[in-house]
Amino acid sequence: MIGIDDTEAKIVGLYFYPTYRGLLLGCPHDTMNREFIEDAQKKATDMFQGPTLVIDPKITMESSEGIAEEGHPDWPRLPHYTVLVKLETFKPEGDYDGRNLTVVFFADEIYNKSMQDIVYDAVEDVDWKKESNLWSF
Repeated sequence: MIGIDDTEAKIVGLYFYPTYRGLLLGCPHDTMNREFIEDAQKKATDMFQGPTLVIDPKITMESSEGIAEEGHPDWPRLPHYTVLVKLETFKPEGDYDGRNLTVVFFADEIYNKSMQDIVYDAVEDVDWKKESNLWSF
């Protein structure tokens, strides 16, 4: 369970992958990064249905020294992993049985903490009532 806005949410779906999987040649750039973010949002929406929130990733400027031709500028790198997670609460509100939300976020390290802690760290500032969707059986 993950505490968000005094609500206990369950992770009911989780999928993650290396952000730049399939990038065989070249360095990321702003346009490519936007496309990767949009693609992750589409994957999450298709996979988990319902509203999807993308948490803006931290962009790191990487040096091209030693990996690119001389004269190339530094390049913007997204975090190493893309994470798609569906969260649900089972707390009745009126005629509804709970709330759900799919979140896309990016993380550099996913092996030194539990996935529950990684997800909590990513979503702790999410306004659950504003961003989530009411649902019922």
